[in-house]
Amino acid sequence: MDLTQLVITVGAVLGILVVGMLAIIPSLLDLPEGPDHDEPDLPAPTPIRPHRPHRPHGGSTHLAA
Repeated sequence: MDLTQLVITVGAVLGILVVGMLAIIPSLLDLPEGPDHDEPDLPAPTPIRPHRPHRPHGGSTHLAA
């Protein structure tokens, strides 16, 4: 094997390893660490538009010209 081929092969392998590490390390940093005991549990958020019961059409609320 020529010296140039060896340098190119080692460079390619190192490049692949660097790209793989750049892909793996951020995903390992984003792993959840479990429940945080310092912060209190927050209540569930309320819906923006609360559900209103359906009213039938007609009756005194119907305005006709």
